[in-house]
Amino acid sequence: MSVNEELLRSVMGHIETWPNLLDMSTWRCGTTRCFAGWTADLAGAEWIADSLDQTQVGPIDGEMWFAGSVVRSASGELFHVSEFARRELGLTAEAADTLFDASNTLKDLREMVENLCDFGTTYDAAPKTQVEVTAP
Repeated sequence: MSVNEELLRSVMGHIETWPNLLDMSTWRCGTTRCFAGWTADLAGAEWIADSLDQTQVGPIDGEMWFAGSVVRSASGELFHVSEFARRELGLTAEAADTLFDASNTLKDLREMVENLCDFGTTYDAAPKTQVEVTAP
């Protein structure tokens, strides 16, 4: 699986254009979304219920989810929003967990998106020089 740079940059561009609509603590609430929520919206997924709908849906990938966090893909499959976004972005489970973490700031997201596009990881995997490693 390779990283979908176009979608990553598109989601990041959307977030940077409307940073007030970013809320990493919830998939979606009103007009705000986390990174995974914006990925689902921009990748054409359809939310199956209102964001506050806590009706249990599933099993989806072996688990039950609140309907408000489930999306339908263009092919009609149901996914939890984080799994849909992970697949669309071409991320490993570890990279998705890191990128979608609720504590991420806009700066964190910017750095991770650049690193994912450049190195395929959420961290800077470029070899460091001795000067960079020992710099204060």
